[in-house]
Amino acid sequence: VPPPAGTVGVRGRINVPPAEYLELAREAAPGPVWQNLDLPRSYRNIRKGERDSMVCDILDRFQIVGKKDLYPNQLSGGQQQLVAVARAIIAGPKVILADEPTGNLHSDQGREIMELFKKLNSTGTTIIQVTHSEANASYGDRIIRLRDGWVDE
Repeated sequence: VPPPAGTVGVRGRINVPPAEYLELAREAAPGPVWQNLDLPRSYRNIRKGERDSMVCDILDRFQIVGKKDLYPNQLSGGQQQLVAVARAIIAGPKVILADEPTGNLHSDQGREIMELFKKLNSTGTTIIQVTHSEANASYGDRIIRLRDGWVDE
C-alpha cells in the first residue's frame, strides 16, 4: 500500500508519486543473500570494493558462502536466520534487537551466535534479546522476566 502522504524516497528518488511507489518498492525488494548483506553498508558512503570485502568476510564467518546467490525464499529457516544476524552485524549497529535469535539454528550455531553477541556487547553494542531459552538468557548481563504480562525481575 503506498503511503497516503508525506515524502517517500525509493532508490535515490525523493517525492516518488504514489502511482510509481509500489513498482519502485518491488524493484528494491531484497535480492540474493549478498545484496541483503551489502544493503546496510551501501547507505553509509562506503566504497563498493570495501563493501564487497565486508560481505565476503561475513559470508565466510557465517559459513554461508555457498548461499550468496540464493534468494531468501530459497533458504531454510536456519539459513534465513543466519543471514538476518549477519545483516544486523555487518551494519555495525549500536543496538541489536534480537527476537529468538537462535530459534531455527542447530545448538552449535546457536552457541556461536550467542558468543558473538556477548563479544559485540563487550565492545559496546547493546543487545536486547527476547527469548524463552534460559541458556540464551544466561549470556545477558541483565535479565528481565515477564510472567503473565507483568515484569517479574
